[in-house]
Amino acid sequence: ESQQATAAILHEREQQLAAIVNSNIDLICRFTPDTRLVFVNDTYCRYFGRSREELLGHSFLNLVSIENVDDIHEHIALLLTDRTPMTSEVHGVGPDDEEHWIQWVDQVVETADGQMLIQAVGRDITEQRRSEMQLRQRDRLAAIGQLAAGIAHDFNNILAVISIYAQLLIRVGNIDDASRQKLQIIDEQTERATSLTNKILDYSRRSVMSRRSLDLCGLWTSTIEMLKRILPENIELELGESPGQLLVYGDETRLQQVFLNLVVNARDALPDGGRICIKMRQVATVPDALFGAESLAEPDAGWAEIVVADNGVGVAATALPHIFEPFYSTKAPGKGTGLGLAQVHGIIKQHGGDILVESEPGKGTVFTIYLPALAEKTLEAVAAPPDELVYGQGELLLLVEDDAQVLAALVDGISALQYRTVTATNGVEALAILKNSTDEIALVVSDAVMPDMGGIGLLQAMQTAALVQPLIIVTGHPLDGQLEQLQAAGLAAYLTKPYSLEQLSVTIAKVLAG
Repeated sequence: ESQQATAAILHEREQQLAAIVNSNIDLICRFTPDTRLVFVNDTYCRYFGRSREELLGHSFLNLVSIENVDDIHEHIALLLTDRTPMTSEVHGVGPDDEEHWIQWVDQVVETADGQMLIQAVGRDITEQRRSEMQLRQRDRLAAIGQLAAGIAHDFNNILAVISIYAQLLIRVGNIDDASRQKLQIIDEQTERATSLTNKILDYSRRSVMSRRSLDLCGLWTSTIEMLKRILPENIELELGESPGQLLVYGDETRLQQVFLNLVVNARDALPDGGRICIKMRQVATVPDALFGAESLAEPDAGWAEIVVADNGVGVAATALPHIFEPFYSTKAPGKGTGLGLAQVHGIIKQHGGDILVESEPGKGTVFTIYLPALAEKTLEAVAAPPDELVYGQGELLLLVEDDAQVLAALVDGISALQYRTVTATNGVEALAILKNSTDEIALVVSDAVMPDMGGIGLLQAMQTAALVQPLIIVTGHPLDGQLEQLQAAGLAAYLTKPYSLEQLSVTIAKVLAG
């Protein structure tokens, strides 16, 4: 009877232990040194979507990524040698076909019959790893963007000089027709180069934008004809769900570029034809996967959601984390710059939004954009760009620029517009000239960023000194966060480098006219 009682107690304890192990939230298993499973708890079975019969007696290596196999064998050999608990991390594809990461604590155990087994306790750390990857990706993109923005800004200064002199010679130079045509080619190529630097600035979120309230549905409608011209006949372009009007506060040209880049990307993913579908709607919230660790204030009117989907070749899982990096491309050499999606990412982020990409090889790709929506139903009119020069009447302008070549070109351009000029190389010099000049300076044109004192600091210093001359800032950097404050502080206007002579002449004339 005592033996039966002891056996009953042991059986009860085994059941209790089994209940504890099986109710544990961690994955628990035991396996032989050759990776054959001899024990798994219920959590292990549920996690991998397999029954005990399917798991026991079989190697667990078919549950992990193939690139982990060599590391696992090395880890087991080390465990058997050292006989001390060790941690490891493996990743594989779960029953949901999603990639998962598991952190294991492993130790060697010896059974009653002397058999050596390895006991492993694992916990899913997928969300932690994804968050870390998002942060690393964000830091990498920010670092590349900062470098790219600096290069693009310096390049825009060079383009500004070329552009001003080419336009001057075309418009006011005494040259023959053949030379004029060559200068026009130089001017056109300058515009192409400007477009390239704008892509880099868009990616790095350093482009200067002209924002207004605009309707995304209307913008899409106005873009369709342009898009149809770049699509072959075997690709269908359709507008799916749409609210009729979807307002955002944005730069029309940049957001149109987003549509264009995404449709071109989809076109290139459809070499044998297919379908590209655009859907738009207003939503209250965004998915948790977006914005990462960034603090996010929900806009009062919710979010504008724009979906661009294709049924093309798709993108490999290994390429997806890099898809928004500049100069990264999955296309064949010569088939893409690697800037299109980087530009899209930068434009959306600079608009206070975010973008999500989902793709599966052979099934297609879906880009989902979220932008802060506007509640107001009023649209702002957009002015047409100037196409004629407006000349001055000999007014004296103070020009402030630290780059000697840009300053010389600006002097020549403004002199050709029949203004007189005086120059300074930074805000400190400009302030001294304004305070001490006996001539009446009608207007100040200043670069935004310079050593010692830039245009923004100059504006504040002029206010403090009660100097009343209007100020135009010329910038290659965004003023989005400061523009309203600067305008309230008396900023008369701003120009984006490189600018046309028409833009320069019209802006100066408007400011002088009051």
